[in-house]
Amino acid sequence: MRVLDNMQERFTASLDGAFAAYDERVAAGTQPSTPGATPGFLIFANAGYVLVTAALYFAMQRREKGFEIKGIITVYNLSCVIAAGYCAVHIILYKYQHPGSLACNALVEGPDGQHLAWVFWVFYAQKFWEFLDTWFFILRRSFRQVTFLHLFHHSSITVVVGSILRFDYSGDMFLPILLNSIVHVLMYSHYFVTALGIKSWWRQHLTTLQLCQFVLISVQSYIAYNAGPSCGAPDWAKLIMILYMASMLVLFGNFFMRRYVFNKSEADMCGVIKGVEHPDAEIYNGIVQLNKLGEAVVSLPPWFNAKRHRQRNDHFSYQVRPLLTAALLAQSAHSSCR
Repeated sequence: MRVLDNMQERFTASLDGAFAAYDERVAAGTQPSTPGATPGFLIFANAGYVLVTAALYFAMQRREKGFEIKGIITVYNLSCVIAAGYCAVHIILYKYQHPGSLACNALVEGPDGQHLAWVFWVFYAQKFWEFLDTWFFILRRSFRQVTFLHLFHHSSITVVVGSILRFDYSGDMFLPILLNSIVHVLMYSHYFVTALGIKSWWRQHLTTLQLCQFVLISVQSYIAYNAGPSCGAPDWAKLIMILYMASMLVLFGNFFMRRYVFNKSEADMCGVIKGVEHPDAEIYNGIVQLNKLGEAVVSLPPWFNAKRHRQRNDHFSYQVRPLLTAALLAQSAHSSCR
């Protein structure tokens, strides 16, 4: 109980101290500009994300076919590679010249600090740009991807980064931003080359890389917290990072175990990791007549190349939904995510 009381005291004291230091930097004109990194904007943006997602979902439910937007998604994937690569390269260049340490890095003042703040903000802005992942899934009628976990992952990262950015715009946040940017370069480049018909050899390693980044970020935050309030970011930010990384480890770790250890492929696993289910996979639509027992035989179209999918180590799935009176006879509608 004493440990929790101590954590609460450190959390409250560090929050007050962080805002006091922020006000001092603003008064001195040294606080970098970080547009949108405010509670009001985060609430507005995430509420908009949920509302647009819901509106698109209900609109696309009424359509029999999704939109053919493969070209748009290909360009979008490339833009994400460029944005994430920009952040990763500039942080690497800075750390090459100023190595610092894993934790307890103080805020950088002067031009270098302003530039790092800009890089960190680009990373933050990209998290809102990635809302398009969800909307593209819906526009393509790939509803199985838009789960609670998918929405939580996209929304929560903006809240975590946006809450901390004003107070750690050039210090210990370099590690989470660097690692996540590298993972996203590999992830979106996988999407991009797959759309071009090229097999990515690194696809199978994406989940492991994501888990590794969560562990490293947790270790950094724990070291900084254990070192005391004067080490790195404010204590409240360290605690938020530790708790958030723990939630990501649980969600992603559960996916990893069920997918790769137990070889499960239930639909409720979809949307946890974008790096496994890419949005450029082919979708084939069709209608089949159910018999009186609610049964049907699904025949793949002639142009479906199962051999090519097996060569690429891809998995394909059926989304079956009984319609009209046959739905009353069907026992269940199965939607898989293999």
